[in-house]
This record gives sequence, structure tokens and C-alpha cells, in this order.
Amino acid sequence: MKKLALLFLIIISCKEAKKPLLIDLENCINESINFKTFGDEIIKKEIEIDYYNLMKRLEEIYLKSGFLVSISKESYKSFLKKTDKKKLNKKINKLFDSYEFSFFVGVDKILVGCPERVLIAYKDRLDTNLAFQIKKINQLMADGYNNDELIDKLIDGTKNFDNIVYRSSIIYLTAIKIGL
Repeated sequence: MKKLALLFLIIISCKEAKKPLLIDLENCINESINFKTFGDEIIKKEIEIDYYNLMKRLEEIYLKSGFLVSISKESYKSFLKKTDKKKLNKKINKLFDSYEFSFFVGVDKILVGCPERVLIAYKDRLDTNLAFQIKKINQLMADGYNNDELIDKLIDGTKNFDNIVYRSSIIYLTAIKIGL
């Protein structure tokens, strides 16, 4: 019984140790998307954006439109292979416009900059999932987001796909790919 209690405490401790990393990642992303720059002047946006909530709303659009069947890796890979997404593009633009959010403003910060910053800050608790995603996203950015094989590798290699933190980069990349 003592061994079971000890194992439970170890599991809880590991989960708790990861929370600050993910919270810092969320804070970094939200800070980076909630400001506009006009020359040297930085202004806070009127509408505050919660990045993960925005990605959940975007995913709901994918689901309701029938392009995405479920929240699974296979469904996302199938979704990306569908060709006629013009109707969906209008819905995505409408959602992003309602948040004053642009496809490409801050994309490098959201998908790479903040995750790298957090990994450096928490180097003693390496999140291999984030490290893997950063590597694949850097390759995609260099390739103009049009490498379907790399996108499939990113989706297949992403662990904890049910967690919005790890799935959000794929949701966002999907929107970018549709917008191209």
C-alpha cells in the first residue's frame, strides 16, 4: 500500500512539475499576440486574445463544417488532404477578424519563439514534445508550409495530441495552410 501511495505521489509530482512550463508558454504566446506595433509604439489590443481558446474555437469551426471528423491525428491528416476549403477560409477569416488576429503576424513567435524561450528557461525539465514540434515547424517554415510529408510527420510525432497545448500548433498551421 505504501508503494502505491509513493507511486501516486511521484506521478502527481511529475504532472505538477510540468504545469509551470505550460503556463509560461501560454503566457508568452498571449503576451505576444495581444499587442500591436505602430512604428516604435506598442499598443495593447482592445480585444484580449486567449490563444488556446481561439484555437479551440477554430477547431470547432473545422468540426462543424465537416472538414474535421474528430479530434484525432488521422482526422487532421485527412482534413489537410481535402481540396476545396474556400468556404472554410471565409469562416476562419471571420473568426480571426473578430479578434483582430492575423494569420502571419507573430507566427514565428507563437510556433517557435515562445516554445524555444520556455524550453530554455526549463532546460532541466526538457519537454521532448515541444522540442520535436519546434524542429518540425522550423523545417515547415523554411519550406513555406507546403510540405505535406513534414506536416504528417509533425502530426504523427506529436504526443499528448488530446492536449490543446500540443495540438494548437497543428490547428494554427492548418489555418495557415488553408489561407495560403
